[in-house]
Amino acid sequence: MLNRLHSILEELLHKWDCKLIEFNGEDNHVHLLFQYHR
Repeated sequence: MLNRLHSILEELLHKWDCKLIEFNGEDNHVHLLFQYHR
């Protein structure tokens, strides 16, 4: 599940011109760090 979510987030953030810096989590939560350009 985490691998699939990671792929989805990378694709979505790329569309938003953002970059996924860190991604990790457990069965009931995830942690995201991404770079957002204004």
